[in-house]
Amino acid sequence: MRFLLLSLMLSGCAYAVRATGSLQREGDALIVASTNGKSRPLELNGPSAALARLDGYTVELEGVTHKGAIRVTSWRVLEGLHGMSVWVGSVARTEHGIALDDAENHVRLTLKGDGADVLWDEIGRAVLIEGFIDGTLQVQVVDSIPLDGP
Repeated sequence: MRFLLLSLMLSGCAYAVRATGSLQREGDALIVASTNGKSRPLELNGPSAALARLDGYTVELEGVTHKGAIRVTSWRVLEGLHGMSVWVGSVARTEHGIALDDAENHVRLTLKGDGADVLWDEIGRAVLIEGFIDGTLQVQVVDSIPLDGP
């Protein structure tokens, strides 16, 4: 088994990989820097392209190796820049205001506060919300980042 793994690694074949760390820019490249000091460049495409907007965020990535980089196939954000909880999903209008359809937990969160007021122009778009729980399925928004579009 060890020989098989070693031969796959040496032959340049793609293999599954999981990485956790902080997203950082190194020139034009985006890397994930882990707590053990190792860093790996990322190859983004499709849904993973949103990671390019999350410099400094702590993430967990899954993907396959490709030319020394991780070709990201799935990801989730673990912690925001302000050390608060984060949610990723689509902004929705409700009869009571504005909400986030949380993609990971499959729930609709009511968004509150001044940080939520800036999201009216983001209806239907994917965003990252950073904030804190302020009641049952309610989030006080501290910061947000659009993850798609211009």
